[in-house]
Amino acid sequence: MVLAGVRAAIVAGIGALLAFGLAVLLSPLARVGLAGNVEPDPGLAVDSVVIGLGVVASVLFAVGTAAATTWWSTRRAPIWTVVEPAGGRPSCAAAALARASLPAPTVAGVRMALSAGGGRTAVPIRTTLFGAILAIATAVGAIGFSASLDHLLDEPRLYGVAWDVELGGEFGEKVTDEDVDRLVGNSSITGLASVTTSEVQLDERVRVPALAVDVEKRPFAPTVLEGRPPLDRGEILLGSKTMDALDTDVGGRVRVAVGEQERAMRVVGRGVLPVIGDGGLGRGAYLTFDSLQQLAPGADRNVGLARFAPGTNKTKVAATLSSSFTEGAALSEKAPLPTDIVNFGRVDNMPSVIAGLMGLLAVAALAHALFTAVRRRRVDLAIMKTLGFSRRQLGATVAWQASVLALLAVVVGVPLGVAVGRWAWKVFADGLGVVYEPVVPVLLLLAVVPLALVLANAVAAIPGALAARTRAATVLRSE
Repeated sequence: MVLAGVRAAIVAGIGALLAFGLAVLLSPLARVGLAGNVEPDPGLAVDSVVIGLGVVASVLFAVGTAAATTWWSTRRAPIWTVVEPAGGRPSCAAAALARASLPAPTVAGVRMALSAGGGRTAVPIRTTLFGAILAIATAVGAIGFSASLDHLLDEPRLYGVAWDVELGGEFGEKVTDEDVDRLVGNSSITGLASVTTSEVQLDERVRVPALAVDVEKRPFAPTVLEGRPPLDRGEILLGSKTMDALDTDVGGRVRVAVGEQERAMRVVGRGVLPVIGDGGLGRGAYLTFDSLQQLAPGADRNVGLARFAPGTNKTKVAATLSSSFTEGAALSEKAPLPTDIVNFGRVDNMPSVIAGLMGLLAVAALAHALFTAVRRRRVDLAIMKTLGFSRRQLGATVAWQASVLALLAVVVGVPLGVAVGRWAWKVFADGLGVVYEPVVPVLLLLAVVPLALVLANAVAAIPGALAARTRAATVLRSE
């Protein structure tokens, strides 16, 4: 265990120091989005404390892993078996392919990919697969997260804008009954509400913006995550962050106050509310206009919110409606994005960068395994050549080995990455207070399989050429 720990500490220490230097050299490329625009030439700054902790953590992780695996191996077998194993476990898949009379390079390549070997011929198959699976899963997770982020930016309803057009403005003239009657009779409008905004005090400790809605034409409701929208007096819907701050849930009761007026209301839903005033995503309240009038009798409805029927030319209808309202009609697609989403969207290319880096790590792990296999299994290659393998067949053997390793990594890594991406997006969506609606880019993920096989065979080109140049007589005589 001590020997294994010392070896791991040396390898991890050298690797961490080289990674530290490379990271410093590449750090100017990391100024993406707002950072690159605000500070285009910041110079070079190194946070030695963070980097130092990273180096120490890398070394400790490697030492701990080496100690654990060594303890597990020595607990199950005598020490001489660990130092010089008699041989690796035969591959059942390779045996089945041999019985099926598949070409010899295919069988040999599958055997080399699935058999770790032992002693001087041991190849780090398990660690290679683990590293490649981890890299592919991280890359796929980043791709899925990026696709979900793009979907969020393209769908206003996911961040609380449940209407197609906003008529008038918060500080404009009030929405009259004549306006409502005219809009209700418009066949292009399927959902209509007249609203006003206010600020309410909840349980005497949380002040949030509120949207008071008078539904004129159903269906019209905010995006509800749990429960239902308020329909009568004394009912209220809250944003996720507001509910957490009040430590309440659907079915609970809160004290709602506007000025000196106060009354108890029942929480009937948790939903995604648009950003109102100084509030942020996940904060706010949604109640009926009648409920607000009980607390603020002088409140006026000064904004109309409408949802169009499917297939409606939104731009054309909005232009027609603009002439009837002082501040016109604003389409939801042209409304400014919430600041929380804008700030994150400025670095929306970061998941793609992470996916690219993880792909490079997977390629590096595969290349390491192939070069190691060619070097340590030169006797096997020499025997194959003696038995009649041509140079082309030896290269094909290494190519099959690379293809099998890549295919195994993809088969396990892609589903794992999809699950990781969905989980990461759920954590992000719940924390931001938006609708959790993940997107899985199926076509892009299907392209991962042929891309992985192409890259694997490209990586196998050099090790395959080295294997083809094996001098059988020289290698066998040295053994």
